[in-house]
Amino acid sequence: MLVSELRAIADPVSEFVAGKTSSQDKFQNICFKDNLLFGFDGEAGLTIRFQSTLNGCVNADDFVSLISKLPDSEDVLLTQSGSTITVKCASTVVEFQTTDSASFPDFIPKQFMDVGSPGDLQKVLKGCLDVSDPKSRFPGVMVRGCYVYSTDGLRAYRAKFSGTTPQGGLYIPFRSARSLVRRTLPTKLIVWNNMVGALFSDPPGLWCSTTVAGRFPTDQIDAMFVDSSTTRTEFPVACIEALKRIESLVSLSENPGVAVTSTSGSLRFEALIRSTGKIVERFSWDFPHDFAFKANPKHLRIGLTVSNVVDLSEVCAGTANQLRFISDDLQYVMGLGA
Repeated sequence: MLVSELRAIADPVSEFVAGKTSSQDKFQNICFKDNLLFGFDGEAGLTIRFQSTLNGCVNADDFVSLISKLPDSEDVLLTQSGSTITVKCASTVVEFQTTDSASFPDFIPKQFMDVGSPGDLQKVLKGCLDVSDPKSRFPGVMVRGCYVYSTDGLRAYRAKFSGTTPQGGLYIPFRSARSLVRRTLPTKLIVWNNMVGALFSDPPGLWCSTTVAGRFPTDQIDAMFVDSSTTRTEFPVACIEALKRIESLVSLSENPGVAVTSTSGSLRFEALIRSTGKIVERFSWDFPHDFAFKANPKHLRIGLTVSNVVDLSEVCAGTANQLRFISDDLQYVMGLGA
């Protein structure tokens, strides 16, 4: 085996290793067992096929640090004698003391339910994670029916995806969902006990995660997007770049909100800046109603990135405490006020 081939297997597995502050030392290891290489951080894990007779756990940081310093084009040989795994590459010989693989979680399911194709789940999850907070009341994403949901308490996001999920849905922790987004395209979703998994073919492997116990406010989020609006309009696409400029200038401000007003065919964004006073961005647009609201510029920019078609019914009536952004497959709602 070439060093580059070993790294292609060990590097992704090592991403699923607990930090040095973890109370469980075993989760700081990677584990060789049954022609597989495992990594698990206590919440999410990854296993990749690794043809060998090795059996035991080694410290992930030490092992990955070593192979990162070996020449990619050189051959590397891994052997085991008792509790010692030896790595040989050219003139380099390094021995690793192992711990018993039986103490490492075996998350390869003996029985599972095939819930079908993940479709474009990874792409959809990436957008949902922008509207999720691991410290919020709902720290993750919910996959239910043909939608993926997320919320941080101030915003909510619903996106349609092309795969399938089991009845009742899958509530995936934030960090686990983020780790799935970084993987190659999975071929199948499976569930067992309180776990969800994704199977991969290149390289052959399994990503898995615990699921979150508890209810997710999917019904409340669905209710936010009942189509009752008669006042929708398209914001100028250039507003996204304008909001980026505003974000960069008000990030250290004590008052980070942006005031948005529409009067007499003019759309105006205004924000206070501690160093220079204020920033104003103006756009001409053809909208027959006047309105005014204040919002977080980052949240507003993300909304317009999801869709520049905005429901302004409540804003124009002066009764809005939230703003809705609508497209065929994506919906985003954000609270108003700074």
